[in-house]
Amino acid sequence: TGPFTEGLAHCGPTVCLVRDGEVEVGAFYMPRVGEFWFAERGRGAWLEHRGQLSPLPGPADREVLPNDVLMVPSGIHRLGPLDWPGKIRALGSTAAHLAAVASGGALGAVVPKWSPWDVGCGFLLLAETTGVVRDFSRQPVGITTHVDAPFVAGSPRVVSFITHPE
Repeated sequence: TGPFTEGLAHCGPTVCLVRDGEVEVGAFYMPRVGEFWFAERGRGAWLEHRGQLSPLPGPADREVLPNDVLMVPSGIHRLGPLDWPGKIRALGSTAAHLAAVASGGALGAVVPKWSPWDVGCGFLLLAETTGVVRDFSRQPVGITTHVDAPFVAGSPRVVSFITHPE
């Protein structure tokens, strides 16, 4: 609700259906930008924007380039240095960050603190594309596992780069 009360554009409600610990269906709507993100397990992930429906490609699994975007929370500077050769952006919404990664608009996202209702749809958007969600020891993170553990979302290569840079 913080981004909404602050008047930021990249925020909105997110919902998901969880069955046996797995997200089956998820949706995220950003009314101020007119975007509706949704996914269904085993059937793909999409973005509807201004009446046009597009499947989500997921993040590219390649070397990080200087113009590649990493989504971070606005307080990332309090956690210490972050070695990222590209651009760092904060939209104010974890759900928006995960949607940006699933759409290929960002290469990755760092999420130090979260709640299941903020990430459920995003986890499914990533699972239905080329993205992964891992903790900093590279273990899979799910909506009912590792709750409150910081995580990185992105392609496998980007997650490895962030969790264990070499």
